[in-house]
Amino acid sequence: MTSKYHEMLAKLRKDLDEALNELIFTFAEEVPEGSPVYNELREDIINALRTGS
Repeated sequence: MTSKYHEMLAKLRKDLDEALNELIFTFAEEVPEGSPVYNELREDIINALRTGS
């Protein structure tokens, strides 16, 4: 794979991470980033996106 592909993939991952953080804070503003609850919410959202449920 080309370095351009890797650059685009890295940017996509960064953008998705930022969007996911924003989504979590939209629903649970009081949840501090990096807390166990935050991490659980993050995993639940990622799993839902992967499975489509």
